Amino acid sequence: LGVVAEVANRVAVMYAGEIIEEAPVKELFLYPKHPYTRSLLHSIPQMNSYTNRLNAIEGMVPSLKYLPRLGCRFSSRIPWIRKEAHEKRPAL
Repeated sequence: LGVVAEVANRVAVMYAGEIIEEAPVKELFLYPKHPYTRSLLHSIPQMNSYTNRLNAIEGMVPSLKYLPRLGCRFSSRIPWIRKEAHEKRPAL
């Protein structure tokens, strides 16, 4: 992600074979919109952190063979959003 931040002008974030967010690199790193992007950025080790524990993204990546055709593919890994609150057809 550090190389992306230094080299790219725009960045697209993919999860399970689908682009879930696209933005200018500075905007994406400062104001990520999708929960996966936020979780991904939150998992980067921080030099000024006093903890030895890394932030991990809970759950498992779904099998591409059994992916749902509708809805957010990351929804099962977002415990802080109620199941019924997820969009049926999330926009990019």
